[in-house]
Amino acid sequence: MIPHRVPVVRRLGPARLTAGLDHCRRLDLPAHRTVHGTPAPRDLENLISQVDEVDLRGRGGAAFPFARKLRAVADSAAERESVVLVNAVEGEPASSKDAMLLVRAPHLVLDGALLAAGALRAREVVIATIEGEVAQASMAAAVAERKAATIAGAEEGTCASGSSGCPSGS
Repeated sequence: MIPHRVPVVRRLGPARLTAGLDHCRRLDLPAHRTVHGTPAPRDLENLISQVDEVDLRGRGGAAFPFARKLRAVADSAAERESVVLVNAVEGEPASSKDAMLLVRAPHLVLDGALLAAGALRAREVVIATIEGEVAQASMAAAVAERKAATIAGAEEGTCASGSSGCPSGS
């Protein structure tokens, strides 16, 4: 699934998104949990406050503040069912950040999507990837790892707040 050679991880300062990737090609679920732990459930206001405090922004060219986007979605979807959509389709020329995260740290993406889905009480998570690419295969494998962990007794198959479902894939 993952090419034999992967790009070297380069960083300035302490690793956050790439933590653990200097030692392996891909963080499977056990490795991910060792490096990042299991995220604690957060209610919507707490999640918005935390992402605002750290100034979490989109990785696209506009670097849009995630707290503002999350608040807008929460206000819009207050009385309706919602879906969390992770757009991991590389839209910027010569960029491979989405593919790098999905291929090498897919559970980090899933944790974030599930935290948002739990806080929003979303009914589904959809991960949009490019059909036939390695990133799509890595995400499918990550979802399968979580389903297997659920069968083995872990609580990987539900969102943090208890709403149903693993991400539906791409």
